[in-house]
Amino acid sequence: MGLAIAYGVTMSIPLLGVAIAALVSNGELGTPTWPAYALRSLGLFAAVAAVLVLLGGIVQINPIWQWGPYELDRSTNGAQPDWYLGWLIGGLRLMPPLEIRVFGHTLVPNPFWGGVFFPTLVFAVLGSCRSPSLR
Repeated sequence: MGLAIAYGVTMSIPLLGVAIAALVSNGELGTPTWPAYALRSLGLFAAVAAVLVLLGGIVQINPIWQWGPYELDRSTNGAQPDWYLGWLIGGLRLMPPLEIRVFGHTLVPNPFWGGVFFPTLVFAVLGSCRSPSLR
């Protein structure tokens, strides 16, 4: 797909695109689809199908006699945050239980500190630091 995109971008250059594409390709057309690529694709399909059939017949997935019965209380939550939220989840988990309460009412709940204050502080510090190339 990358070559098709590069070819399309090259062809889109005004006045020179067709000449550059002809210069690079040297007029070669490549391998024909029917005898060459069709048979290669069928061979690859057969090889992948054979490997999948062998894996399905030989490899065991979660053998119940080795793991035992399913017990809900012995499992953990497998959900994980996306990569760009990892630092935010870490800030929420590291934050101590701090809530601002006045007369029994919570003014600032605990998730504010790790979920709003911490990212704001991080981006404020990053925004205030200027790189030497910008001076």
